[in-house]
Amino acid sequence: MPDYLCRNAFCFYRASVYHRWLTQASWLLGTLTLALVLLNVVQTWQYNMGLIHCCEMTWEIYKQYFLKLSWPES
Repeated sequence: MPDYLCRNAFCFYRASVYHRWLTQASWLLGTLTLALVLLNVVQTWQYNMGLIHCCEMTWEIYKQYFLKLSWPES
């Protein structure tokens, strides 16, 4: 927020709260992005290894192979 818009203590407090919220939101967004990128990498590896199939995948099979890095025993 520009200085010419903030002339009293309340504006400084509001800017501080906004900055704190923005910092927390960026951490949350960064963590979520990292988690989704890692999920994408694992599922790409699973697809390349043949663990998941592009066309014949059902919800039950997907749940069975979710984040698995090897074929299940059963």
